[in-house]
Amino acid sequence: MNLIETVFDFKALSMQQQSYFFEKIYQFDQKIFPNSSLEEFKAFVYDPDAIAVTVIQYHDRDQVVGQNVIPFILIHYNEQPMHVVNSRAGFLSEYQKQNLTIPSAVKAMLNRRLKNPFIPLWFVISINQPKIYSLFASCSKSFFPRVGKTMPKEYHEVLQLMAARYPEIQKRGEGVYVHETHSPARSFEQLMHLRIPQDVHSNFFLQHAPDYFDGWGIMCICKLDGKTLSETALNLALNRKVD
Repeated sequence: MNLIETVFDFKALSMQQQSYFFEKIYQFDQKIFPNSSLEEFKAFVYDPDAIAVTVIQYHDRDQVVGQNVIPFILIHYNEQPMHVVNSRAGFLSEYQKQNLTIPSAVKAMLNRRLKNPFIPLWFVISINQPKIYSLFASCSKSFFPRVGKTMPKEYHEVLQLMAARYPEIQKRGEGVYVHETHSPARSFEQLMHLRIPQDVHSNFFLQHAPDYFDGWGIMCICKLDGKTLSETALNLALNRKVD
């Protein structure tokens, strides 16, 4: 099944265009995250620290079947600027096996990296499904927290900066921060499918977020330098997984 991808920067639109497209992307977001509120989604899209908000939509003929909203946030670490990118993505249930979210997100992050090569770029995302965590962790050894590897000090400090945005955050291990999230609407059978097959990454996730069924997710981080982005893109292209 060949899906058509459209990409635009929400932040670059006029106020009138933003109002129009916000309604469109929120309508689809509600199909994926029906328990999420309008206020929460507005805060995500209209983050005052965002310098860009990339919106990727996937179309099957004239129907939007998938969406990825990727804000790029400007923060400061040790008095130096850095960009932190997040992602809010989902597909309609019948299209969830397409596995397009990570490749398209990597492409958007690589484009941002090329535009600002001297500003560090970080990927920080809260994941509330073991299989999705495993997908990310198996793409790059620079994705933390992960089994059998200590998180570098710089990673930990940046993660702490972002964790401070969540008042209900819990620390469940060294470098492991967990908080409540909104899960996509899925049947019990779909949730069980996401939980298998078991591997070291899924087991690590289940050890620290056994309550993911209730929406709890682990905050994860990866520094997106040129080496990591190119290795991740190559691993994805070759369908190669790392421990």
